[in-house]
Amino acid sequence: MRAQMEAQRLAAYERLAELELELGRHADLATELPSVVAAHPTRERLRAALMLAHIGAATAPTRLIIWYRHSSPQTWQRLPGASATASISMN
Repeated sequence: MRAQMEAQRLAAYERLAELELELGRHADLATELPSVVAAHPTRERLRAALMLAHIGAATAPTRLIIWYRHSSPQTWQRLPGASATASISMN
């Protein structure tokens, strides 16, 4: 039950972060999300939100550098999933 509640809480936080990005709060999220991503490194939506926050706040030069910085060494063998790369397309 506790694990399910934690998963729901994280999903809600991910959605909140996405909505805040839509509102243009990139700089705020760029400072808020690193600790959350560090605590939950396997949450792809959080990593994608962090990449978008950094890009929108102009705090890092590329998505790939940010992804490597905030991912765990175990995930370095693969690129971010389709959902992450789709959500960070820079048209």
